[in-house]
Amino acid sequence: MYPQYTTHIFIRILEEVMLFVNKRSVPSRKRAKYHLSLPVSLHEELQAIADEEQVSIAEIMRRFLKLGVVASKLGQSPNAHLCIANGDTIQRILVF
Repeated sequence: MYPQYTTHIFIRILEEVMLFVNKRSVPSRKRAKYHLSLPVSLHEELQAIADEEQVSIAEIMRRFLKLGVVASKLGQSPNAHLCIANGDTIQRILVF
């Protein structure tokens, strides 16, 4: 498995990710806008997630982008790992 110090780092990163992702976007006066074309199938998947969580697709995309930023920053560290835990199963994700 992973050494104990890596587990501590993983737990800390997971806490930071959860705080970052769960934080709702606060309306502000300054926002950058970006036009984005999506394949219909991806749009439908995002819409299903948004409907399930009772938020907009824009909010879902903000969350996913924030998580991507965290993953990208994590990828800059040679000793860091991004993992997803589901019960006893831990899946290591390679960060680009």
